[in-house]
Amino acid sequence: MAIRQTMLGLLVLTVPYADAQVTGQQADAVRQIGKENPFETGWGKPVNPENDCKFLRERGGLTIELPNRSHTLPVGGSPSPRGEGLKGVPLLLRNVTGDFVVQVRVAGTCKPTSNGKFPMTAGWAEAGLIVMADKRNFVRLAWCCHPTLRGWSRGPNWGEWKNGWCDSDHSQGGPGKVNRSMYLRLERKGRMLLAAYSHDGNKWQTQGPSVVCNWPANVKLGLMAEAAAVEAFKPHFDNFKLVVKPTQRQ
Repeated sequence: MAIRQTMLGLLVLTVPYADAQVTGQQADAVRQIGKENPFETGWGKPVNPENDCKFLRERGGLTIELPNRSHTLPVGGSPSPRGEGLKGVPLLLRNVTGDFVVQVRVAGTCKPTSNGKFPMTAGWAEAGLIVMADKRNFVRLAWCCHPTLRGWSRGPNWGEWKNGWCDSDHSQGGPGKVNRSMYLRLERKGRMLLAAYSHDGNKWQTQGPSVVCNWPANVKLGLMAEAAAVEAFKPHFDNFKLVVKPTQRQ
């Protein structure tokens, strides 16, 4: 991993490419396809709480495969069991200190039911970025697809969890193609966390209000996926970028 300083004082993190070796039980959950991949080094071990998801490093990115069973965060202001907000959700995380801007592109397919109907209980899925102070305090910005009475809606979803509770959730969406991709971006500026999304990686739109977090300078950020769908959900992540600007905090 290399860090270079720009004229503006920004520290740009360049993730090197390397062949990762996976042995033992990890071999069933993680597979490498190809050599050049920004998700191979600098990351922790995949978090696979239910031991039934797969992390596939392929096509210059990462695919997380979730089987057709529930892997979800608590919603609707409800606390998770024992206050563990991230219990059961697959993650890939890395450490970061100070202010930063992180972005990624995510795409996936989530089908409602085998007969093509769109009942409200058909299931839903989302995948995107997560920033954590700990397992009970975090924010996530995700590309989300969920059923409505008029069909599937797809768009960004920005939420904050405090002490295991879903404190705020801001979704935006409309009819769209099943395979449509979305760029997601999170920025940390002091105590503020700001979310944005884009369909082309160039023109960005703000998603929801900024979030104020009294977190330590050192946090974890990375990728997350969750689903309550009737078929397997396989979101793919690529175009990962991370720019870090260390700051002194009180």
